Amino acid sequence: MIILDHISWADHGGDLSWNERVLISDLLPTAGTDVAYSSRIPLPEAYVSFLWVPPHSEYNGFFDRPYEFVKARLISGKNIALINKDEKVYKYKFTVDKVETISDVINHFKYVRRVYIREGDKDRIESWRKSFFPKEILQISDWNWAYIGHCDFLGGGNLIYVNERDCEYNYDVFILEKNGDYFSVFELTTVAGNTFSEPINVKLSEEEGRSLEILMKSIDPLDCSKRYLYDNNEVQGAEWR
Repeated sequence: MIILDHISWADHGGDLSWNERVLISDLLPTAGTDVAYSSRIPLPEAYVSFLWVPPHSEYNGFFDRPYEFVKARLISGKNIALINKDEKVYKYKFTVDKVETISDVINHFKYVRRVYIREGDKDRIESWRKSFFPKEILQISDWNWAYIGHCDFLGGGNLIYVNERDCEYNYDVFILEKNGDYFSVFELTTVAGNTFSEPINVKLSEEEGRSLEILMKSIDPLDCSKRYLYDNNEVQGAEWR
């Protein structure tokens, strides 16, 4: 299940996005709402899902406030292409059908291995599971992590945020630690300004778990001291970074 990330939700929220405290319900679209937007790449005319995150994380990424991930939403509905006279962008109308919390989506998501046709051998199909933490992890200077602690996410557990960035490439993954095991539950990949995200439910291997633990011991954590700022119905407004 690939989630699209091309609607500027904060722009639709207007000045509310910059208030010190904002009710999430004042920022979210409701079922039946039409949202006009444009994209630099063609998107499907189909029933699709978009990721909504609080304004600050939308403008700056999760790197600043990874704890805002627990307040993210999945917004699903019908996507329709509009007549487009500007060949540089693609214009669409998205009609909202439903809005779900990210934890509810992940809690009911069953991971299906992605299937690839190996290049040069079109008749052979093999299943592949991405390795989230390669052996070379300690050689990457721009890995960062944030331990978010116990939260109301999938019935508790410790949520861990890991970020890797390199030039125009940015990779985010959220990992849930429960009873000594680690589960990747959500990943976001940005390449040249285009972001795609995916809910997953993959238990890390023992080697991946050890790599993660080494990473957390070797690099200073991000500051998540504001993770309990405001209740579940509110977010802190955006700030420029």
